Amino acid sequence: METQRNKIKQYLESGKSITPILALKKFNSMRLASHIHALKTQGIPINQKLCVNEKGNRYAEYWIDVVEWNRIKELSESFNDK
Repeated sequence: METQRNKIKQYLESGKSITPILALKKFNSMRLASHIHALKTQGIPINQKLCVNEKGNRYAEYWIDVVEWNRIKELSESFNDK
């Protein structure tokens, strides 16, 4: 069974950004910040920006620079091959 964290990771790796509301709707996850923290701890270069909606509520938006992430994975794989 695929975990919420893995689904969020795959979603980010596809080049899309995610917000807490989207994570709730798409993955039924109310713990996006926790998942993001765990993924960052694994070395995934996740970017974030703070946003403000029309009502003044603040929220974070997260994304991966896919080009950078692919380069990191390639370097890691070539290092592991040696």
